[in-house]
Amino acid sequence: MGQSLFIVRFVLIIAFKLLLVSFSQQVEVRLTGGRTPFEGRVEVRRDGENSWRYMCGTGAGWNLTVARAVCKQLGYVTVMWEWSNSEFGRSDLQSSVCDVRCPIMSESLEDCTIDWDNNRHDCQCNDNYHVGITCYYPDFLGRYKESNDRIFALTASWPLPQNDVTIQGCIGACRDQGKTIALLEASDECFCSDDSVDYWRYGEAIPGLPILPDTQAVKYNTQQCSGDNGTSPYIQGCGGDWQFDVYDTSFGACGGDYTDSSGYIYSPNFPGNYTNEQSCTWTITVDPGHIVKLTTLMLRLQDNDMVIVKDGIEDHSSTISTFTGYSLPQPLYSSSNTLRIEMITDNVGNDLGFVLQFEAVVAVLTTPTLPVTPTISATEVNTRQITSQSPTSKETTISATWVNARKTTSQSPTSKENTLQPEMSQQCPTKPYQSCNCSEQLAIGFVIGVIVSLAVTAITGIIIKIVYKRRLATKRGTEVEDNASYVIAEVDDSSYTSLQLNEVAQSTYESLNSTQEGSNVRKNAGNTMEQTDESSLYQEITSLK
Repeated sequence: MGQSLFIVRFVLIIAFKLLLVSFSQQVEVRLTGGRTPFEGRVEVRRDGENSWRYMCGTGAGWNLTVARAVCKQLGYVTVMWEWSNSEFGRSDLQSSVCDVRCPIMSESLEDCTIDWDNNRHDCQCNDNYHVGITCYYPDFLGRYKESNDRIFALTASWPLPQNDVTIQGCIGACRDQGKTIALLEASDECFCSDDSVDYWRYGEAIPGLPILPDTQAVKYNTQQCSGDNGTSPYIQGCGGDWQFDVYDTSFGACGGDYTDSSGYIYSPNFPGNYTNEQSCTWTITVDPGHIVKLTTLMLRLQDNDMVIVKDGIEDHSSTISTFTGYSLPQPLYSSSNTLRIEMITDNVGNDLGFVLQFEAVVAVLTTPTLPVTPTISATEVNTRQITSQSPTSKETTISATWVNARKTTSQSPTSKENTLQPEMSQQCPTKPYQSCNCSEQLAIGFVIGVIVSLAVTAITGIIIKIVYKRRLATKRGTEVEDNASYVIAEVDDSSYTSLQLNEVAQSTYESLNSTQEGSNVRKNAGNTMEQTDESSLYQEITSLK
């Protein structure tokens, strides 16, 4: 019985741990108040809570290590700047968190200790201490250590004057030389090279760690680019002492051909403003059997500048959407494995431009079942107007048209109308070219399946053990032994049939053990016996015979 209890306890413990993993409390984080998705005030929320909290810089723990964990949780490489004096403005949230402590290699805030109840500090966070961060952009290749054995000679910085170094300037100079990577160091040094160089030789320069192991005085930290005239928090970082930042030279190029399954496309000259009177084209080709999903992460275009998305890579491909202004369009989808993006700017004004993310999505083809849904004609398309206010107080009107994934409307490049396709992550089994968001359901189903399987296994083991013990008990002083599962009945005084009577045989042999006349049971079984506790069992045997 002790082993049975052990099995039950083991199953319960495993089930409890699986439930903890499935429903464990998680930490959400977001950035607000910045011009780009990579910067802003830090706001957090515990899983299960409805309200967000802003992070306060008056308590213990806020530093580059915490800021790095936030950037990594958001999917960015590392942190460029951390701010603690409300550089991105004051949050309107009512609650705050002021004590967050993270190990140096934390990959997210879930690796950190957070005092949600502010027990260790009173967390008096006034208007001047709402924290914010600036993360390095997606496709940034990383920041690495330099040493006395320099990887790049100083003469490699000749493309730019040392007092005029910016991120976009260094990348553009290296691109013009046909180089594949650009490196920025110590705020005013630009190096160009090919991606074959082992720039990662000395490891990652982690923000906040000491440069020399025997001192805490000098740490890896970002320095403002010598040619950048921005003010906090909108300033560029160009490496630092004994560390350099590495970029692919396709970053911020005017056009390009992409064949990876996912990636990012930046407007020309990013992170600076795009230039006037430009016409740039990017093409995306993913593996056959997939379509392209295009998500706009940032959009800051002047009214007369536009982005055109086409369903294919040819110039005459049909237009999926045309957009401008500051309102983010919904994700767009191609009908095949190719997509074309065009940007056209005029000669008046400019801005930061855009950041687009593309990814290959498996094309799901479904066979329609009866009754067939009527085909939507061009005259039946529903259109609605979305109006937003730009930072320049100019009203930007975007016309969002919802159409079938295979039916797209073509618009003139001079039109400011923005045709958008719907988000296609829902109802994936019923419509073509749609992807499923079923990971959560699959995870819950998997956990339930494991728990049920373990419980069934444990219960089966307990039953087998109980039956086995009872069968052993019937062997004492009887002639049953291996024939305990059979009762021999006499039929017509000449033939006998072996009847398999599981439950009756078991109760019969228990009675045989409890009586002192077990050897005479067979010859007295036919008589009516009115003896003590075994009378009912003998009546069953009599009826069987």
